[in-house]
Amino acid sequence: MKVFTVWVPGPNAPVSQRDARAPVLVKDGVDWRVAFFGWLGLLRGGAWMSGLFAASATMLVRTGAGGFVAPWAILCLSHLVLAVSAGDLRAWELRLRGFRPDGVIVGASRDGALLRYLDRVRTESGGERRHGAPGGLIPDPFAVAGARL
Repeated sequence: MKVFTVWVPGPNAPVSQRDARAPVLVKDGVDWRVAFFGWLGLLRGGAWMSGLFAASATMLVRTGAGGFVAPWAILCLSHLVLAVSAGDLRAWELRLRGFRPDGVIVGASRDGALLRYLDRVRTESGGERRHGAPGGLIPDPFAVAGARL
């Protein structure tokens, strides 16, 4: 299971994002695309400012280091640092665009986590309730598995 932070458009978000009301999921943990491709992975993931800052910083450090450090060592270190902090960088950019965090959700994939989040929002807002679980809500799979142990 993967952990995602849910970001929803706030009052300061661009009008197109507020009208769509589309939540954005940011995966917590290491981003393997960024680990392999570095700042290009950030650009591909939609973190434009962070990707361009990382590209310029990598180039400046590489030219400034000269013969002190091997270029591959700088490349590996920058990729590792960016991969570990990619989720935080994406969250920072979303905050700058007017989004606000709306909790944490767990799912097997991004689509599964989004479905779980949308179902949670629907049941909290008084939508239709499902039968079979106490209170008509969908049971938490972790609570069910823990009760069986």
